[in-house]
Amino acid sequence: MNGYTISSPQDIRKLRRKLRKSAERTKQRLLQLAKSNKDAISLLADLKFKPVGFAPLDSEKPFNLIEQLNQTFTDLATLKATEYLFKKYPSVKSFTVNLGPSPGRDIWSESGSIAAEVFSAVNPNRNNKLRHDCRSVSKTKKGEKPAKHKYVFFWCPNKKPGKQKNVFGFPRVKIVAVSYPNISLE
Repeated sequence: MNGYTISSPQDIRKLRRKLRKSAERTKQRLLQLAKSNKDAISLLADLKFKPVGFAPLDSEKPFNLIEQLNQTFTDLATLKATEYLFKKYPSVKSFTVNLGPSPGRDIWSESGSIAAEVFSAVNPNRNNKLRHDCRSVSKTKKGEKPAKHKYVFFWCPNKKPGKQKNVFGFPRVKIVAVSYPNISLE
């Protein structure tokens, strides 16, 4: 499990810095690879199959680039969703977030009254991801207290941030698009 307890904006900033550090290391490695004398297909094969990136939250651990891309942006969306929840529920002292590939809820409050699933995608409806996450967060898992507030957050570049219309038959699930208007993350 990759659960992190977040109780302040400083915790979020610290995790974003880790994501940025891994991204910077990957950028340097990509520049080196691009300058190599490999043919284009060999270069693409390295990018697809070799650990040319770094784990999003561990800039020392080699990682597959495609996985780094996917996980980095889901982690960023999760952190943005956590900020949203802190603003919406100021009495909540902390949230636990699952960053990285791990089973279980992506975000939940200490009391269990708030639960959320989070993803990033080019299109939130591709592969029925949005519908699947609405279904998932609407269910109470074994050993879990039923959450009063259920959310699905997503980051999709072509969606305006904010509350979205829920058309999936899960009326108790709130759908919210998040974004980083200036991708610098500072």
